[in-house]
Amino acid sequence: MTDGDSVAQLAVVILLLILAVPTLATAYERAGTPHAIEEQVTVDYASPTSVDANATSEGYGADPTITAGGTVLNDSAYDWDASTGTITWGNTSQTSDGQQATIEYRAYQRTAETEAAWTVVAPLMGLFGLFGLVASVRTLWSYVAEVWTL
Repeated sequence: MTDGDSVAQLAVVILLLILAVPTLATAYERAGTPHAIEEQVTVDYASPTSVDANATSEGYGADPTITAGGTVLNDSAYDWDASTGTITWGNTSQTSDGQQATIEYRAYQRTAETEAAWTVVAPLMGLFGLFGLVASVRTLWSYVAEVWTL
């Protein structure tokens, strides 16, 4: 095997790592079936309001649409925490304490198969990275050692 072959193989391994790891991580992050959820909640200025237990493994989603008194609320009327599914109400003219509101949001649920595949793929990506590191060191070491012997 010539030095050019080793360097070309190293370049292929590095290219595969650069493409594979972010692609697989992004695919997992965006995997899942969207579920449109609509719930009735009560405006409570004193404490955060939690939506029902419709959370998915990925959280509650982002950018809900909240309607109170037939009006879609703007972002200043509430603060939505997608990780916990809670709404902290702002005391604005758009709502009143104790008023009923409708919240619509979209959440994503990964299938059990996707979760199982990820538990296999994630460690393999780590091993692939370790392989890339070892291959890089080996190739560079042999290349440098050959140059020094000339």
